[in-house]
Amino acid sequence: MEPGLQSLSAWNGRRRLQIKLPTPAPTGCAQNDHIWVEFHLGHPLNRAPIFLIQHGWRSVSVRGYHRMCRELNELGVNAGVLHLPYHFSRRPKGSFNGELAITSDIARSAYTMRQGVREICWLKNQLKQLGAPSVGLWGTSYGAWISAMAITLDTGFDGALLLEPPVEIEELFWEVPLFSNLQKELRRLRIPREKMQDLFKLVTPYHHSLRIDPGRVLILGSANDPIGYPESLKR
Repeated sequence: MEPGLQSLSAWNGRRRLQIKLPTPAPTGCAQNDHIWVEFHLGHPLNRAPIFLIQHGWRSVSVRGYHRMCRELNELGVNAGVLHLPYHFSRRPKGSFNGELAITSDIARSAYTMRQGVREICWLKNQLKQLGAPSVGLWGTSYGAWISAMAITLDTGFDGALLLEPPVEIEELFWEVPLFSNLQKELRRLRIPREKMQDLFKLVTPYHHSLRIDPGRVLILGSANDPIGYPESLKR
């Protein structure tokens, strides 16, 4: 058990606790290679379910997520807000928030995704060892993509809420106008799309079987979202 997490068991009323831990999947970037979670424990850890909340790509703030945690506490649910790889406390100096998480460096983007997935799977196991009766995932956008991959790769999650997850990952890299600069760079590097298709399938959630009861997964989106558009969410 990671010593920093053991303090979660000493609940003494409404509690907000920041914890920084070494990542189980280092990428070689010192600033990025840690897990950062702010826990909102409105109840003893072993008496309430807990959501691990993951923000969107290049989010400018997690303040709204912390407000949501207080509301979850009032509903009898504990929560923890994560900083995803290359975001906030994990952002290397000289880079924008989340800038390095998704780039034309496809290998780094893949390692970053793997890091995010392994971290929440590891956290889930640690929290259950501490007695958490159930652990769920609450992901938005990029965080929802990480959550979606986690529930296809690992057992033990008890629920997942995916808000506007990107689904068509190959399309995202090659066609979505929001990523036009990335697409220009891929063309400049002469990376052929057709040779990357099988690799993109590895990180496309619906190409994999769920390791969780589908009835415990809720997918939400917007009619006008250009990334997690309704037809893709249905798939």
